[in-house]
Amino acid sequence: MHVVVKDGSDAKLWLYPEVHYADNTGFDARPQRWIAGVGEARRDEIEGAWHDHFGTGA
Repeated sequence: MHVVVKDGSDAKLWLYPEVHYADNTGFDARPQRWIAGVGEARRDEIEGAWHDHFGTGA
């Protein structure tokens, strides 16, 4: 899971099995596509940071 917050808008994305929105409040279609693209491109980095922070094996 990854959460994005900006200017009063927020979104929650699941990264697996593919990047998709669990929730979105305030982002229209264009930012949603951009956010999902970044999530896809940086999925391994996001997952690695999650495991580093929470101490779960990756």
